[in-house]
Amino acid sequence: SCLFLVEYLMRLMTVHENKRYMELSRCQARWKMLCSFTSLIDLVSFVPWFIERLLPYKLPNLQFVRVIRLFRLFKSNSVMGSVDVIARVLYFNREILCVAFMIDMILILLMSTVLYYMAPPPDTPGLEDDFESIPATMYLSVMMLTGQGQPGGQLPW
Repeated sequence: SCLFLVEYLMRLMTVHENKRYMELSRCQARWKMLCSFTSLIDLVSFVPWFIERLLPYKLPNLQFVRVIRLFRLFKSNSVMGSVDVIARVLYFNREILCVAFMIDMILILLMSTVLYYMAPPPDTPGLEDDFESIPATMYLSVMMLTGQGQPGGQLPW
C-alpha cells in the first residue's frame, strides 16, 4: 500500500504534463484527475490499509478493488503489444509446443518408472517418501531432467 501511495502521489504531482490535462492549470489538472473514475479506484484500493493502521476500526476486505486496478494494465499499449507478440508466437508454434510437451511427459513418465524400479532398499534413511510409487518419483524425475537436483542419501547407483 505504501508503494501504491507513492505511485499515486507521483502521478498526482505530474498530471499536468499529461496531454489530456495540458490545457488546464496545475490545480485544475490535479482536481480533474482526483475526480476521475480510475483515480477513485486507486484511492479505494490503498486508503483502507492506512485507515486500519491509524484507527482501531476493522474495515471490510477490499481486495477486489485492487484486482480492478490491475485490469488497467491491460489498457496500456506497450503491455498489450507484448501480450499480442506472445499470443502470436504461441499460436504459430502451437504444434511444435504440443509435440515438445508430449515428449516431456513421456520422458518424465519413463524416468519415473526407471527411478521407481531402481529404488534403494526400503530401510535407507531419508528416502522413505521419494520412491513409494511412480507418481511420487515424478517430482524427482522433473528435478533430475531439468538439472535442478537429485535425491538425497546414499543411492545404489
